[in-house]
Amino acid sequence: MKKVLMITTLLVAAMPLLADDNSYLLFEHTDGSTQSVVANGTTITFSDGQAVVVSGDTTLKLSLRELSKMFFSSESTGIESVEDQGQTGNGVVEIYTLNGVRVDKMDRAGVYIIKQNDRTFKQVVK
Repeated sequence: MKKVLMITTLLVAAMPLLADDNSYLLFEHTDGSTQSVVANGTTITFSDGQAVVVSGDTTLKLSLRELSKMFFSSESTGIESVEDQGQTGNGVVEIYTLNGVRVDKMDRAGVYIIKQNDRTFKQVVK
């Protein structure tokens, strides 16, 4: 266990060097699922076999046994396609970034959360 913590600590110490060109820190689990947080300002602490990741208002508690790798990326998740779910119609449209910030338009590349009437969906802008 000490060896795992030592290696993890060394990797975390080297992460700021890798984060310059990437906006997100991704965590891949042994089941293949992925979680991401904004890299800037993120802190990671290790306790009782868990990595506690704090990024803004987001806190993740990740089991080290179920964590297969951590890496930086310019994209927040591995979303490969978005299906058209019929997001047409009238009504108030609210657009949010993944950080929860409300924006007027989707003028930058990224993933946005769109709320229209009683529906919520994701939109990827490349």
